[in-house]
Amino acid sequence: MERGIRWSAGAWPPRARILCLNANRGFLLDRDYLADSFFEASQIADWLAPASSVLQLRQLLAARGISHILFEHRDHGIKYPRALMDLMADPGSARLLYPTKDELFEIYELIP
Repeated sequence: MERGIRWSAGAWPPRARILCLNANRGFLLDRDYLADSFFEASQIADWLAPASSVLQLRQLLAARGISHILFEHRDHGIKYPRALMDLMADPGSARLLYPTKDELFEIYELIP
């Protein structure tokens, strides 16, 4: 993750609020963030669980001021709603800014 964080250190907009999923090293970020951890992961999944569509998920994220997603492709057994994957795959909802060379991390900007 450090490689993605190093890229991101100067690239995040000044007011970015980042949702880190499957990644709990947000302390490396220089912006406001919400992050999964062994303690918080279920809370984030629970928070997103009611979203049964991309529109509903976008509303939940907007309510918390989330502008970007840092997604780590590791299966930690967290059950995120299908709408999350749909959102990241929808070019009208999110723009892929940066995939790491090892394809382990992706950084998305949410489209307002």
